[in-house]
Amino acid sequence: MNNSFSFSFIVLLLLLLFSSCKEDPCETADCGPYGSCIIVSDEATCRCDEGFEQDESGKCTLFSIIQYPGTYTATESCTSKLNGNTVEQTYTLDISLFSTQEIILANVGGYNCSSGPLKVRALIEDNDMVFLAGSYCKDDFNQTEFMISGEGEISDNGIAFSYELSYSQFGTVTTSDVCSVTLSEQ
Repeated sequence: MNNSFSFSFIVLLLLLLFSSCKEDPCETADCGPYGSCIIVSDEATCRCDEGFEQDESGKCTLFSIIQYPGTYTATESCTSKLNGNTVEQTYTLDISLFSTQEIILANVGGYNCSSGPLKVRALIEDNDMVFLAGSYCKDDFNQTEFMISGEGEISDNGIAFSYELSYSQFGTVTTSDVCSVTLSEQ
């Protein structure tokens, strides 16, 4: 009986020892700077902080498009391609969602069209923004239009982009600027 008890005790002790040595799957998981590991069905799963998404490797590093909408203060520096003068200005810029991968930037450069502020669509991919280049605010009656292209990026420091804009009236380019902009949320 004593040997049977000792054997049972040793088996129980070994079972406890092996079951307590079960590795935590989150110990080796890398969820990135904006994520935390949770265990789902004995497997490590990354849960991203609000406003972030997983990249291709599963790390929470990408800013989610849902955090873009809002009103921003734009600090802008533009250099004229026509005369070389540089102008600095601050204005309000609004961002809204257009689709799951596109945003609309309203009041770019503080410019107005006959229908309201200049609105530019931008495609968001990872943490990069690319303007949908082309003609904006075309007014056949006044023969005016803005041509614009640009790109930017989203980081911990906020949103920054650069763009090139030309404005023509009656076929003559009256404004041609290269601008750099940083946005801070209001």
